[in-house]
Amino acid sequence: MNYTFDGTFYNKTTGLHFAMETLMANPNHNRPLITQSVLHVRNYKTGLGLRDFTWSLLYTIAQKNQHLAMHIMQSMLENGGTWKDPRDFAIFCQKYGFTALHTPLMTLYVKQLLADLDTHTQLSLDENPRFKLSFAAKYAPRERCWLHSILMDVWNTMHPLCMRIGTATEAASRKCNMIYRKCVSTLNKALETTEIAMCAREWTTLRPSKIPLQTQLKYRQCFKKRFENYSETQLTQAMPLWLILKYAHTCPNEAAYWDDVWKMRTQNIKPNKYVVPCIKLDTALFNQCNTNLFYKVVSAALTLAKQSLLGNLVLTFSHLTFMIDVEKCTLRDTIENIHGVIFHELEPCVGCGFEAVHEALTSANITEEEMHEVCVVLISHNPIDHIPQQFNFKTEIKYIY
Repeated sequence: MNYTFDGTFYNKTTGLHFAMETLMANPNHNRPLITQSVLHVRNYKTGLGLRDFTWSLLYTIAQKNQHLAMHIMQSMLENGGTWKDPRDFAIFCQKYGFTALHTPLMTLYVKQLLADLDTHTQLSLDENPRFKLSFAAKYAPRERCWLHSILMDVWNTMHPLCMRIGTATEAASRKCNMIYRKCVSTLNKALETTEIAMCAREWTTLRPSKIPLQTQLKYRQCFKKRFENYSETQLTQAMPLWLILKYAHTCPNEAAYWDDVWKMRTQNIKPNKYVVPCIKLDTALFNQCNTNLFYKVVSAALTLAKQSLLGNLVLTFSHLTFMIDVEKCTLRDTIENIHGVIFHELEPCVGCGFEAVHEALTSANITEEEMHEVCVVLISHNPIDHIPQQFNFKTEIKYIY
């Protein structure tokens, strides 16, 4: 049986998923190995730091053993995860119609919120709340999120006062909601989160250099108005290049801005070698459970193209081959040209891609001596089994994960 899920999700025969299903044949015996495998994929400090891949593995586990999936989630929160994880995993499961873990995942938030409230009441004046409290209050689903109603169902059965009030009437339900909002606000204020200070208009308490990157990106227009010395240059200098591509592609109204950011970030990259970046397009790059992979691959290709003495060109191939002249396109158009390539379920033809490179070099009157200096860099997510050897140029494989 294959997992197809609208044609974009993983296949049972895919590496680690197949191994995970094999381990799940005996979950009790393999429990430590299963847990450590998922934690390694999730942990950004000592492991791979891949959230979406983690969710797909947990999804595989939850199909056969929900209790083990929740045990791993709890371990994740204690070992390299964040309090965004239960919410994000619930959203991931919802996309594929799996709702069995929604209530247990929201229960994690409620238990932690109640524990944090108890800790907060016992803090002394000289103790820093940020070292004593979790960030569950910051990432717990808000009222606009569809998960909020599920969380409130759990909250009303676990919070002592809400248990006494009940939810039999609309007034009682509103009272419980108010208690929840007040508790979350109290914890967030103690944590000194950026959003709480913004809502309270306490702008003088915020230091842009201390605000997380994603928060700055989300509220950068607001910060530009509020802080005289706020510099977007510092913000964009801290961004990984693939994230700039993502914003350029997904925010069409700001495409010109991100085009300028890209030029600023890559202006010091000068042509210094004969290199041809080739993107191997397969279904993995268009997989909705890891949307950042596509932008990471394109970022690697465009960076290599800037270093090439053969022109700012990128070759893409699936069952067809296309040469894209980056110099003649805006950043967003370049991404669209690559993203819009029609790929086929069959394995991309590496030989066809190499033939296209050889024809392009020949038509450009590259000498035999120069041909030996050319390096074709294959950029891929999946392993490449066979590299054609009949061409005069050098080859290199760059894997992106």
